[in-house]
Amino acid sequence: MRSIQNMLAHDSHFISDMYEPDMLYGFTVRSQYPNASISSVAPPSGLPEHVRFLTAAQIPGRNRITVLGESLPVLAERQTYYVGEPLALLVGPSLHELMELAQRVNVGYEPLATATQEFLPENAEHLQSDFVKTVGNPDQAMRKAFQVVEGEYQTEAQEHLYSEPQAAFVTGENKRTVIYSSTQWPFHVRNSVCTVLRVPQKQCVVRATDAGVTLDGKLWYPSLVAAHAALAHRATGRPIKLVYTREEDFLNTTKRAPSHIKHVTGLDRDGNLVSMQVTITLNVGAYPLLSDEMLRRMMVVACGYYNCRNVRIRARTVRTHLPPMNAFAGFGSAQAFFAAEAHAARISEVAQVPPHTWKATNLLRRGQTTLTGGPARYDVFASGAWDWALSHSDFARKHAAFELQKKRRAMEADLRVPARGIGIAVAGQGSGFIGRGEEILGAAVAVRLEESDKAVIRTSAIPEDRGIQRIWVETVARILTVAENNVALEVVDTERVPDSGPSTLSRNLTVITALLEGCCNAIKRQRFRSPLPIEVRRTSKVPRKTTWSNERMDGIPFAGESRAVAVIEVESDAATFETNIRGIWLAIDAGRVLNQLQARKTIEMGVFQGLGWAAFETIAYLASGSSWIDYKSYHPGRLMRHPRIEIEFFGDHTKSPAQGITELALSAVPAAYVNAVTQATGRYLDRIPATPELVYQYLEDE
Repeated sequence: MRSIQNMLAHDSHFISDMYEPDMLYGFTVRSQYPNASISSVAPPSGLPEHVRFLTAAQIPGRNRITVLGESLPVLAERQTYYVGEPLALLVGPSLHELMELAQRVNVGYEPLATATQEFLPENAEHLQSDFVKTVGNPDQAMRKAFQVVEGEYQTEAQEHLYSEPQAAFVTGENKRTVIYSSTQWPFHVRNSVCTVLRVPQKQCVVRATDAGVTLDGKLWYPSLVAAHAALAHRATGRPIKLVYTREEDFLNTTKRAPSHIKHVTGLDRDGNLVSMQVTITLNVGAYPLLSDEMLRRMMVVACGYYNCRNVRIRARTVRTHLPPMNAFAGFGSAQAFFAAEAHAARISEVAQVPPHTWKATNLLRRGQTTLTGGPARYDVFASGAWDWALSHSDFARKHAAFELQKKRRAMEADLRVPARGIGIAVAGQGSGFIGRGEEILGAAVAVRLEESDKAVIRTSAIPEDRGIQRIWVETVARILTVAENNVALEVVDTERVPDSGPSTLSRNLTVITALLEGCCNAIKRQRFRSPLPIEVRRTSKVPRKTTWSNERMDGIPFAGESRAVAVIEVESDAATFETNIRGIWLAIDAGRVLNQLQARKTIEMGVFQGLGWAAFETIAYLASGSSWIDYKSYHPGRLMRHPRIEIEFFGDHTKSPAQGITELALSAVPAAYVNAVTQATGRYLDRIPATPELVYQYLEDE
């Protein structure tokens, strides 16, 4: 291990590697019951003098971590709502000793009824929120429909699998509390810790460490870990290192929220849309953090990008006794797109129209009215993305051939030749927070041009990889006409950089890059009229033309959007139902592409993450919670066999602003994959993950 001073001299550092000679370890004591009243939380008998035991009673400030108006306790006091919920902290010089002592903590429980994976939308006790959006007259249109198609679609949880488990290192420096945190939102960590400790913000400093690829798993949870470590530091006056084990992290931290989505669709005689009714139920676990943002984003894309004048969407969140289920890349969009695109495949089959033909008739075109009443600004047909995806994948010919093969297999029962299938899906991504969320959260950056023609970028945004940093450096160097090696990024320290808000929803590429361009253009105008150094700060503002009502779900929800057409071809073993991916084609319409190489890497990473969720990433939550067996058997998407991937970018690559692409593949790939497996196996799959076991189960149910 290296000292903190040595670590800060290097480009890359993790909290696991940090130490100070007199540091202590922190360890979290967790609930053993998913839902129980707590009568007492007491230290183990014979607690050594060198070990401290902390409960909610030792919290000097507010015992809550708050995210956009929703909150959870720092340490549970009177009731626990999920297995693994933090109850107390043990602090001492030996982590091994703390882990043993945690097994002997005395907690008085009174177990209560438990709800885990079951969706209970009609039970008022579990229903957290309920929104309805209606356009036209969906009931009347449904009654007049020539044909009605129904489908129910379910998605399960997914683990983030970030580079380092949740962690925090807290020490003292010049009478201030200094927190090293692996976070996507440094100022949220600072504000949360100050609230918990009841200290002024100037007495708390947060320094960001490497977060790696997080899939938004380190958006708000690091604030909870930092609060625990800061409490231990306050109680002992010693540096505190609190790092979760991999198993502890897997079992107790937030995951992608499971969903249940029901589609009821009315068609005319030609199989085209006349009415759509969608019911979304999102399982947010024990604490509904970020649930409003997630649910509204799901509502916006609940019908996919299909043109229908009569729509009703009901979206609701239910609380269950799982760990918090919320922040994951896309904030729920992937669940909604999977259901919409899987249902579209079912509609095309019922209407006896090939899926690409049905989509070409029913997808929104530029200028048509969207679900929220605004004009459709993107058109995969006009950009060329649609034609490229179909032609390069040879979709029409292959789909027809595989349909014929499927019929012959049913007649001949031939298990020697692997079955093939091909699926197509259209999905998108809205950049930044919905509506005027960007104004509420805010984002600020600064650029300083020195006399030596050195430029310094000051932002608290946390890039998931060096590609984003590269884009920032290239942007500043290009506008200010300085050498790229003369552009530096200030260390992310809440004392030294402005608050750039949470690093999520492609804000680093869209919001932060646009602010950097604004700073540089302002410096460029002043450069030869004012002496150097010149520093300019810019704050994000929602354009005046952007009108949005959260209550009515009307207007333009996002400042920018991008689109993807995904085609996947698979081969399925007729005996084992194991699936091999033969090819993936992705056509991306995302405006100006700032760095082609980095954009392709981002899309490819999203492909594997989406395939992992769609194909085999399973977490089995029971009333007793998950277990080490689930942790050992969890297979991440990166272990899949590498398929052939073709990616092409469309749209205006020069003048239009850059749009987010981080979540595009995560939203488009799962639906295309499941649709392909459905054709190959002849089993209509309506769940994620679509495992071989699920195919076999559906075969047995017939």
